[in-house]
Amino acid sequence: MRKRKNFMNKRANFLEEKGLEIIIGVVCLGVLSFLAISIYSLFFNNQNLNQAKTLSNSILEKVKYLLEGSNQENYFSILLTNPNNWYIAGYSSDYKDKPSLCFSSNCICICKSKNLFSNQLTCEDKGGVCINVQELSNTFGPIKINSGKPSNLRFNLIKDNNNNKIKVEIKGDN
Repeated sequence: MRKRKNFMNKRANFLEEKGLEIIIGVVCLGVLSFLAISIYSLFFNNQNLNQAKTLSNSILEKVKYLLEGSNQENYFSILLTNPNNWYIAGYSSDYKDKPSLCFSSNCICICKSKNLFSNQLTCEDKGGVCINVQELSNTFGPIKINSGKPSNLRFNLIKDNNNNKIKVEIKGDN
């Protein structure tokens, strides 16, 4: 009986002595995990924003090339793979529910998320980029860019030679 009582006392003393250390260790581990995830997501979000900017610059270059009077081409196709799980949409100047980054012009936006209720992209607070494309002749999207699976989602720019406008078609699976 005495041995059992000694054992219980030793166990209680161990918990008294080491309990606080264990709790502090668990809290520190939690804080370190949170910091690691925060730093990783910060890097990852910046990478996606850079990919969105690169895609928007590529679209602008293709539009300018199509509108040049010297070339004979009237069609460009871009494979949409990045940024993964972001959205792309185009808005005409009179479209009501477009992101405020578009101001009052025709634009194409690549944004991280969309409003669940209105299908409007939320570029301002979640990250994204909008480019003014005055020659855009149609509204499209939002279309989710998904590179997690084999994708054949194509962003097609088509020049209308009659009025020097650009029409966008999205073809493939998203």
